[in-house]
Amino acid sequence: MIKIKSFNTTLINIITVIVIVSSCIRLIPLFAGRMQQDFSTYYFATKAVQQGLNPYNIKSLQLISGNNTICLPFVYPPYFLSVFKIFTTLDYRSAYNFFLFIKLTAFACLVMIWMRIVPVFLNELWPFIITVLVGYRCTVLKDLIAGNVSIFEQLFLWSGILMLLRMKTIIGGLSILFSSFFKMVLFVFLPIIIFIQRSWRSFYIALSLFASGILFYIALYTNQRDLWRFFFNTVIKLDERGIICPSLLAFLRDTAEYTGISNSAVYVSYTFLCCIILSICIWAFLKTGKSKDIYPMIYIALIAYSLVAPRMKDYSLIIVLLPALHTISAMGHKRWIGFVGCILMWVPLFEYQALVLSSFVFILLLFWIWKAQSIPDRKMELTLNPLRGFRNLY
Repeated sequence: MIKIKSFNTTLINIITVIVIVSSCIRLIPLFAGRMQQDFSTYYFATKAVQQGLNPYNIKSLQLISGNNTICLPFVYPPYFLSVFKIFTTLDYRSAYNFFLFIKLTAFACLVMIWMRIVPVFLNELWPFIITVLVGYRCTVLKDLIAGNVSIFEQLFLWSGILMLLRMKTIIGGLSILFSSFFKMVLFVFLPIIIFIQRSWRSFYIALSLFASGILFYIALYTNQRDLWRFFFNTVIKLDERGIICPSLLAFLRDTAEYTGISNSAVYVSYTFLCCIILSICIWAFLKTGKSKDIYPMIYIALIAYSLVAPRMKDYSLIIVLLPALHTISAMGHKRWIGFVGCILMWVPLFEYQALVLSSFVFILLLFWIWKAQSIPDRKMELTLNPLRGFRNLY
């Protein structure tokens, strides 16, 4: 038995080292200055608007940059460009390195926040490392390579959740509100304040922040109406699917094209499924009202968002890394759950695997809530080892 444990420990260590080394190799071009295409778009879009050009016209970006290698349009609200001016005070390569530095710093902070929300014990460090590096088809590595801002938005979102767990309601709510600066759709996470604290005070704070956010965006819109119209026209035309955008809407569109179903039927089906998921979230909120465990409701909200968001890019799936690992690990006393969960989290198999994994985790959470609703004191075990059901690994 001792030899078996020693062999399994050695095997786990070898796999973890392989994952770390292969991830570092993938990032080598990033440090050589040959990646971060999204950053290039942000940088030259800011330059374009400073010179009176339309930042949402990709030809403007190519003109400013002096080459035709920029192929990604700018798809963020106009106010984003005002903040990004700090980078345009530097030459492109210096700005590239500066952006990469603060992004790696933000990533390190995000990982530490996750480790505070769910403590990571030494024997659970290996699945945590593997999930962070290769979970959801390497979502973190894809964000680093792409030069997107997902890590920054997740840092604000998870900082807010951590503050709310520590009963710092206003600071936590503001942090969640700030996360929507990068992608306005994250505005929908303000109800997490109520999910965690379950009080009239939290309700009023969430309502106040929501109203303040709406007024803020209205003020921004009235100040730059033309740019906002360009922004909306650009976003409407986006049609990304498959591995790079494994959203529910993208899946329905692909299915419709394969089966010959009309676009109207796609949007009706999508709306219907979104209503079902929203109804389930309301049910979960009501059922967890007397529970002392707030993790299931937080995870339900995050996973539901990943399912219904009309545009869920591969690098945006960072949002569900911790919920997926924790949920599968907490249910991992059943071997098949841990095994299936690990395969879906770590091994790339098919195009819409992320959608299937999120649906799997969503169902596990609902089962947990349904089973624990009559036991108010029951809590999800704070473990991050999805293979804990395999006793010979210890």
